[in-house]
Amino acid sequence: MTVIDWWSRRGSIVNGEVILGPEIRFIAPLRKTIIELFPPWKPVALAMRAGMSLLPPFILRPFLMMFVTTNLQPSNALFDSGAVRVDMAGQRFCDERDNPVFAIPRQPERSAWIMLDAGIAAQFSSWPNFISTAPGIAYAYLDDYKRNRRDITFEAATLEELAGKIGVPQDRLVETVKAYNAVLPTGMPRLDKPPFVALGPAKSWITATDGGARISTSMEVLAADGTPIPGLYAAGSNGQGGLLVQGHGHHLGWAFTSGRIAGRSAALAGLGERRKQGPHA
Repeated sequence: MTVIDWWSRRGSIVNGEVILGPEIRFIAPLRKTIIELFPPWKPVALAMRAGMSLLPPFILRPFLMMFVTTNLQPSNALFDSGAVRVDMAGQRFCDERDNPVFAIPRQPERSAWIMLDAGIAAQFSSWPNFISTAPGIAYAYLDDYKRNRRDITFEAATLEELAGKIGVPQDRLVETVKAYNAVLPTGMPRLDKPPFVALGPAKSWITATDGGARISTSMEVLAADGTPIPGLYAAGSNGQGGLLVQGHGHHLGWAFTSGRIAGRSAALAGLGERRKQGPHA
């Protein structure tokens, strides 16, 4: 089949409009973490799995924190407790408890800071108030961010000093907090106890998509009329075929499974083609 033939029989897309997110994430570290430097080899993976079971928590926790403080979203409980979002101009731009993920992309640099005072900071320094978590694996508190994400955690005795550290106009940030404290949302505490903390920048991200090519049980890509396109297979997110998967681990499971099926189907199809052509093909 030629490229023109493939183009004339384009594959059909299913769930092209379905996404997971947007979700708020902090920017990635400028340098790769130790975990990211590990090669994706099976012996390394087996050693890591053994370490998860055998190493004492005080050794294992720092490694887990590299992941939890980098790849996972901050808890909404922060904003239920009075944390405030400000944009790169030092202005509060939304109700923190009303889908702020849709407001952040409309701000300067499409980024925002999360501001806490000493009262909120103390609250999120121990259980049950965590900043981020991989449920059942680890919980990250403010001190974990101070140790593992110094690039996104800033603390200062005054709002003016904090503004200088995060690069926003001092007078604008002071005025923003003053205006917030003057007309507090129902049930929210004042943001006025030093030292003040800023986490960020944070952005809104689409974390996964569930759209993909329509496929057969052999992972063949199907045309709009439901017939397979010869020689074309899809796997992973490209070949979910209408399957809706929740959670990153489940997406990985589907990638492994669908990749194996697609590879086997392609190999069998290739073998069948060679048999048709005879022993001298």
